[in-house]
Amino acid sequence: MNNLKECILSREPRITAKEVAFRVGCSETDLSNYIKENRKPNSDRAIALAQVLKVKVVDIFPQAKRRFYFEL
Repeated sequence: MNNLKECILSREPRITAKEVAFRVGCSETDLSNYIKENRKPNSDRAIALAQVLKVKVVDIFPQAKRRFYFEL
């Protein structure tokens, strides 16, 4: 299981993937592709995902730590 899926499943209060996609402003298909690692979100969407899931960007995408020099 990848970090994005773990963050969605462990978020309290519980939130569905459909709700995450709605709050981030992407389609459920896009979110599914991010979870399956078929696609990577752009930086704005990665930040929005982190805010919705109440985590840091690097918690979801560890490989992004070189690109993001700030914490949310």
